[in-house]
Amino acid sequence: MTTNNFTDCVLAIDIGSSSIKAGLFSSQCDLVEGSLVAVLHSQKFTSDGGVEENASLLRSSIESVIDGIVAMVEHRNLNIITVAIDSMASTIVGLDKNNDPVTPFFSYADTRNSEDVDNLKSLIDVDRVHQRTGVIQHTSYLPARIMWYKRTQPKLYSEISKWVDISTYIYLQWFHPEKVKSSFCISSWSGMIDRFRRSWDQELLNILDIDLFNLPELSSWDEPVSGLNKQFSDRWKPLKEVPFLLSVGDGLTANLGSGCVDSSKLAVTIGSTGAMRTIVSGNPKVPMGLWAYCFGRDMNILGGSF
Repeated sequence: MTTNNFTDCVLAIDIGSSSIKAGLFSSQCDLVEGSLVAVLHSQKFTSDGGVEENASLLRSSIESVIDGIVAMVEHRNLNIITVAIDSMASTIVGLDKNNDPVTPFFSYADTRNSEDVDNLKSLIDVDRVHQRTGVIQHTSYLPARIMWYKRTQPKLYSEISKWVDISTYIYLQWFHPEKVKSSFCISSWSGMIDRFRRSWDQELLNILDIDLFNLPELSSWDEPVSGLNKQFSDRWKPLKEVPFLLSVGDGLTANLGSGCVDSSKLAVTIGSTGAMRTIVSGNPKVPMGLWAYCFGRDMNILGGSF
């Protein structure tokens, strides 16, 4: 259903693996007619299992989508009251002290760290870490990715001040950095979150020899950031003081969009990868072969991929 019988609307942005999409919606989730904008982007696949993309170019693609929405808002006298973003999960980019990329952004599909997964598993109690972080350590997750980069690119590794997901990187570029946090949800897909404490997992930090200041501060998705920096306040005047909700994983929004918002329903996604997910209260035991990612302060997304 589409409608134009309102002024206030929400800007929803999806950062996908092949395109960036955005649209304006009413509080009843009705689409503003003609407001959908999409831009394609592409990842680089290498013969040794690499899947990566230039982080700055991807950010430019995201910003071009927002440019289109802002032009539409100004032309049609609409009022954006909130920005909500979902992002492909288990991404990582290493930033320097100025929050500029040192590395490409690496996708969950990059498997060049398979040797490091084996090394990591030899250093931990796999079952205990599975229950604590919600995941069996795998090439998709960040601990082995960081180990791999340190092992193969030691000089560039020494230039990295912070490791973040792609959505946190763009927030660091748009807002004053001291304001920017990363949601429990998107960070949980890193495989490095203690889901009981809602904090970075200290055992894994010790193994990786990194500190909390090398990672973003954590918060719930519903604690927004607002106040764009001068560059983007001038570029996106209608969004200058609009709250941006913290990004969440695209797997979560697949559940929310299909109405599978509690443990009575199961969502099935078939795309570049497949998954089944349900949303549960608390931090239940995770069956072998499945994973659990944080959602907000006290819920989990329980499921498996195929």
